[in-house]
Amino acid sequence: MLEQLKSKNTADLLLYLFTNGFATKADMVRGTALGNSTVSDAINELGEMELVRAVDKEDSIGGRRAIIYELNKSYGCFVGIACKSNGMEFVITDCQNNILKFWFVPSDRESSAISVLFRELRQIFDDEKNVLGIGVGLHGDINYNAQTVICCDDLNWQHVPLKEVIEREFFTFTLIDHYSNGAARKERFLGMCKDVDNFIYYTNLAPQKMSIIIDGHICRGKNNMAGNIGSIDNFNADVISYLTELRESVAVEKIIFSTDEPLPEITRQNLKDVIFIKSNEFDLSLGMAASVEMQWFNHIPGRKGTR
Repeated sequence: MLEQLKSKNTADLLLYLFTNGFATKADMVRGTALGNSTVSDAINELGEMELVRAVDKEDSIGGRRAIIYELNKSYGCFVGIACKSNGMEFVITDCQNNILKFWFVPSDRESSAISVLFRELRQIFDDEKNVLGIGVGLHGDINYNAQTVICCDDLNWQHVPLKEVIEREFFTFTLIDHYSNGAARKERFLGMCKDVDNFIYYTNLAPQKMSIIIDGHICRGKNNMAGNIGSIDNFNADVISYLTELRESVAVEKIIFSTDEPLPEITRQNLKDVIFIKSNEFDLSLGMAASVEMQWFNHIPGRKGTR
């Protein structure tokens, strides 16, 4: 029990630094509601691991200047992957979710999706030092708790224990989720919905699903399909219809509409309460990299000495 509590405290501190960029110990005490000694012990331990580093000291008009800490972005890297019907997009990020590399691999009829995925991952592990986590996003039915892909038509997958398969091959912590949820989680901690507990997230990069965040957590539903739209015949009409229906049935503070295309004025008029943001090509894979890093924080104490 004590070890579990220590693990959660450490994860909370790392998430606070990940979300805020940098902070003093006093900031972390206020932001996490942890005690002074708990924060000090955890930061000292993380400093010894070189996962957290001191970067500066606060200005002071008198007395001791407080040390400012941040995640050591060079500690290791995370891989984010979005598996789509037309191919796979990959990003490699540092520990502050900055993109180090990104690329797209088109679908190849002569190669199965799993063989393409493993080929690219092997190349990543040949090229990169200290890969800490792999986040794989896709559209389909997912047993999130078991981390199993029940069905993914885009990849012709049925009942694939994807987390187990990848971890067995690469011995690296892996997270499987819908890529829309990954992008929504990134928006929750690093974007427009920072510190917003209830919102709906939609991106035209993943047009078949809306992600619903309630009390700070993804609302998953059966097989991770909450917010699933299905096929879209009329993009504007269908999206407006689903957003309107969700807004009436779910109490949310914001609706985020991420798009890389200009929307017709009629669409904007019908979505007056929606915040529009510009989506970028690799938002989905970047969201999966951020998601796996945040989950990886929970495994830090048990990973000492594995660098």
